[in-house]
Amino acid sequence: FEALAAALGADVTFTGYLPYPVMAAYLAASDIVVNSVVRRAPQSIVSKIGDYLASGTPMVNTCLSAEFCRKVEADGFGVNVEPEDETALADALERLLGDPALCAEMARRGRAVAEAEFDRPVSYRRIIGMADALLGVTREGEPC
Repeated sequence: FEALAAALGADVTFTGYLPYPVMAAYLAASDIVVNSVVRRAPQSIVSKIGDYLASGTPMVNTCLSAEFCRKVEADGFGVNVEPEDETALADALERLLGDPALCAEMARRGRAVAEAEFDRPVSYRRIIGMADALLGVTREGEPC
């Protein structure tokens, strides 16, 4: 990819691993984020999805998880494309870059989902509450 970018004179930065705050700044400064996975990948990384949504940036999703594809569509924070389909990915990127209003709406929706569902202190309390309910105990440890 580096050789191709150089040959094309593309304005691309290959960063490698970055400290979390720097990575988050890159995401927030991006026009679009791509949840890129290979076809055989069983799932995406939830914390990565949360970071992408928190960036307030529209997402192109290539993960085949039916549950996550439905979420992308229902919550309106991005578009789904088949993994490893370069043409579909390029078409999605081109369509989004050509529609700033749609990108702004997707970014707003993604950020709202991140705040509601991926804020760890909030979501962890919700998970603990579900576990407590399944176990039949109250928060104080008393039976329901």
